[in-house]
Amino acid sequence: MQPDVPPRNGVQPVFVDIPEGCTTAAALGFGHTLALTESGHVFEHSLARIHTQDSSQEVCQQTPHTGPMSWSRVQLHQPVMAVAAGEHHSVALTIDGSVWTWGANTDAQLGWPSHACAPPQDGSPAIQMRVVAGPQASCAGSADGEQTAARLGGAQQVMTAIACGARHTCCVGHTGQLLCWGWSLHGQCGQGRAAVSVPQPQDVRGLGGLKVVGVAAGLAHTVACTDSGDVYSWGWNADGQLGLGDDSGRGEPELVSDAKLEHEHIDQVTYGGYECKSDARKAVASGSVSWHAAVCNSAATGLLYM
Repeated sequence: MQPDVPPRNGVQPVFVDIPEGCTTAAALGFGHTLALTESGHVFEHSLARIHTQDSSQEVCQQTPHTGPMSWSRVQLHQPVMAVAAGEHHSVALTIDGSVWTWGANTDAQLGWPSHACAPPQDGSPAIQMRVVAGPQASCAGSADGEQTAARLGGAQQVMTAIACGARHTCCVGHTGQLLCWGWSLHGQCGQGRAAVSVPQPQDVRGLGGLKVVGVAAGLAHTVACTDSGDVYSWGWNADGQLGLGDDSGRGEPELVSDAKLEHEHIDQVTYGGYECKSDARKAVASGSVSWHAAVCNSAATGLLYM
């Protein structure tokens, strides 16, 4: 069955025919969509073919684009259990707990060393990707092996959750450790202060011994849930999106202590570009800055609508 091509800026959901199996999850970026199938395969649709590298911008993605609804299989070595999408970058969590990144790296949102961003030498359209956290993260081939291994630290543990903001990325380890990297001009990576970028996965400061069970990210802010059912938020807050009762940004996590949450055990939060919503039913879902929407009917037929 061939899907109808949706009109530009369409307002009605249109069935999307993924090349393989039932869709169990979808993630949305500024101009690209990721679809995760029940077999653990990832397919990507991009509105444009992106590959730019100059002194002001570094984009490490070449996505095949042959039509308005063209989907390409993302070649990963293991089945995937979660996907997340930022403005122009993508993240996948494989079943062994490793975090793979690809796409734009303008603000270190991929967590790669800068020299790792290079186009294919043969001119092929292959997507360039790399493991940045989890058991497969290693210093193989690095010129500073011992330093790289020390820098990875907790980033080599099994990861259980991922999230993308516009240009920052976060993941949760099985021990409850939270790592973030990328654009942090508003403190959204949780390093205690604003920074142009955090180049590689770093522990979020201010959580102490708290065990994080999930994370979500918005345009330039981040939220995390702990195993005690509490919610912490930090980053940009110009519109009160942190839920802290003011519009001042935070460089470190701060407990959201609204009276409405006093008797709730929160274990799901979802971010849009500027807002935060909470849910007391499931594990944390990640969000991204998105200018389009998708609905995955996984509970019924596994069809994807956009």
